[in-house]
Amino acid sequence: MIETLLHLKQDDVVILFSFSRLIAETQALLSVSRKRKLSTIAITDQEALAIE
Repeated sequence: MIETLLHLKQDDVVILFSFSRLIAETQALLSVSRKRKLSTIAITDQEALAIE
């Protein structure tokens, strides 16, 4: 999935669904999304993913 982020442009939006626990792949997706300054919508039950 991370390879897919490499093809996104600044006007694209990443939508992430994550429930239960935050797995390493989800953390990596968020990290790449932030570094590339992509808009991201996270639908989750994790308070740790709250907007900074």
